Amino acid sequence: MAIGLTRRTLAIVGGAGVALIGAGLFWLKGRPKTSVSPPASAAPSASASAVPSAAASARPARPLRELVYDCSGLGAKLAACSSSPATGGALIEAARWVSGAAISCSMVPRAADWQKRVNAALGAVSVPELSKRSPLERVLVQNAALRIAICSKDSSPPEEGRRIKARARKLVQELAPTPAELGALSGTSKAQLLPWLGDGESWKIRTGPTRIHATAEGFTLLHERLGRGDDFMNAARLIGVDKDGRPRVLDVVGRLSVLRYGTSKVAVCLADTRPTNAGCGAPGVLHPMAPELGAQLIRGSGGPPCWGCHAHERGTAPDAGPDLERELAKLKADLEAP
Repeated sequence: MAIGLTRRTLAIVGGAGVALIGAGLFWLKGRPKTSVSPPASAAPSASASAVPSAAASARPARPLRELVYDCSGLGAKLAACSSSPATGGALIEAARWVSGAAISCSMVPRAADWQKRVNAALGAVSVPELSKRSPLERVLVQNAALRIAICSKDSSPPEEGRRIKARARKLVQELAPTPAELGALSGTSKAQLLPWLGDGESWKIRTGPTRIHATAEGFTLLHERLGRGDDFMNAARLIGVDKDGRPRVLDVVGRLSVLRYGTSKVAVCLADTRPTNAGCGAPGVLHPMAPELGAQLIRGSGGPPCWGCHAHERGTAPDAGPDLERELAKLKADLEAP
């Protein structure tokens, strides 16, 4: 069954409005969708000229805004964590930096320093230790291993990329959740997002899952969007792999982006879900990223990928999102390939 929100009815279970795993993130009951697709009459014909009309040329340019990293007033108040990361934390950190911006992460060259870091992170994961942890913590580490396996293709030399992929794929298989564990994850996104939504009734589903971010991460995360006035939220759910080797969209938010549009600036906040650290609370909490890291991520390396799209007015281009059945089948094939 395809999972996209666009042009589909959300599957809602029970009075609390909790969505089924794989049926859509937003358990926000009765949320209307705000369509951004242009009417059919506005779509250009195949013979239309690529030269803009005089009317289009006369439109004022969209104002550019400065992107600043600012999480003030968002999320739960969290105590500082001074302990060392739980097993798998280093792998999650390494997987954070494999995005291909606007291209598939598998097409990004992977240099020796990246390979060294990833190999060290893979070696630091203790499967016996993780077996004692909650299903949520295991799928967080599994998702990181999945991203490493998919995104290591363009390593140099190629044989090193194949070795990294084989190690990461083995870890994906060892951490595969059982059907009972998948069921236990149902409703996780609700608990994760409530501290960030505030007045949840005012948020509306903007569009279906996005393609550009999913492509950049090898389709190991499913990005879904909400909007409220000048605020914009992108919640990225984990893609996991079950005991039968099938990729599944999980009801766990791995990453969250919040954009608040002002007159001249866009305040951006990034949060992610981390394995439990001793003394740092329950697993599953969306932690705001540190200002230095958040600013580095939105700036990007070698260019400003976030600024390139989000410094303008919020986009109104149609975004049908990916064909999830096809994308999940491709992900499975990519994972199984040598």
